Amino acid sequence: MRRSTWDDLGGFDTEFFAYHEDVDLCWRARQHGLKLRLVHAASVRHHYEFSRNAQKMYLMERNRLLFVLTTYESSTLALLALLATTFDAAQLPLPAAGRPLEVLLQGWWRFDSKLLRRRAVRA
Repeated sequence: MRRSTWDDLGGFDTEFFAYHEDVDLCWRARQHGLKLRLVHAASVRHHYEFSRNAQKMYLMERNRLLFVLTTYESSTLALLALLATTFDAAQLPLPAAGRPLEVLLQGWWRFDSKLLRRRAVRA
């Protein structure tokens, strides 16, 4: 992406920090009428060690919710609410899945800031 486009979109939203910031940037680009393209010839090597520590899982959960709550239409959120809560509830007894109860609760904790961001983003 050109630097001018990056600047126009405001770059990565610092609210996300670490996860889903790329999804948010692409969503905002589409909202501005820009086309996203996949470059099949591109190659990326990412030296990364996946670990399931509580901070990582918390950030992933929080940022997933932040993106969904601030970008999806209200009608879509209503349709997905039952499915999402059922899915999360089913995972609560599975700490080995990397989503222990405290991580889920921390991710859901700040609904007020998510709803405020929704108003700002959708305005």
